[in-house]
Amino acid sequence: MRVYCVSNDSEMFIFHDVRNERGLRPQDHAAYVDALTKIGYDVPDCNTPEIMDPSLEHYKMALGEALGGRFTEVRRFHKSIEGSGLGIISSRHGLMDSEKEVLPYQCAAEGRRDVVRLDDRTSFTGSLMEIHRSYDIILLFLPRAYTELILERWEGSMTGMIFVTSESLFKTLEKRGALALPRRGARIGKHNLQPILEELRRNGWCGRRDLNPSSKLGKLK
Repeated sequence: MRVYCVSNDSEMFIFHDVRNERGLRPQDHAAYVDALTKIGYDVPDCNTPEIMDPSLEHYKMALGEALGGRFTEVRRFHKSIEGSGLGIISSRHGLMDSEKEVLPYQCAAEGRRDVVRLDDRTSFTGSLMEIHRSYDIILLFLPRAYTELILERWEGSMTGMIFVTSESLFKTLEKRGALALPRRGARIGKHNLQPILEELRRNGWCGRRDLNPSSKLGKLK
């Protein structure tokens, strides 16, 4: 059974310096800002064209490793399921593989208007529909604005999709064939881990949980 996890970068983009492993906001990272300034750029925003310059290669990092905050739960869960995929809806780049290396950016897509513009520019909903054709289960940990837009633009059934999102959208999601779980601060947490595991097993996943769910979500095999 193939599982794919999807989240977004709603937290501040955290840049981890490979030398000291500290997380800093892009605008606080003097060396990065200086390197950009030398070639005539500011920290990239939502509309900055892709910057291709060898002097910036040192500052690139896999998007899935650069994000912190509540995204840590999703990353840990993905790593616990062997062979699963992990995609991130970047407010700058759209849906991309978590291992894709990017430069730190300052860009937010939080309200409906921002999310609509992001999808118009990057077609992340279309990319999700392509992934839906290739995976048995898609787990989506998304805020209300993202889920609403996906519902509006989705073509066909949502069977095999598990949304952790706003409870106000549950009835609509369930009518489309999706399973809906509440987003209560934590994206997974104790309240959602067991229902997710049960749905995976119902669809043929043969893993087992070795640790208590409260201990880093348990170790899934």
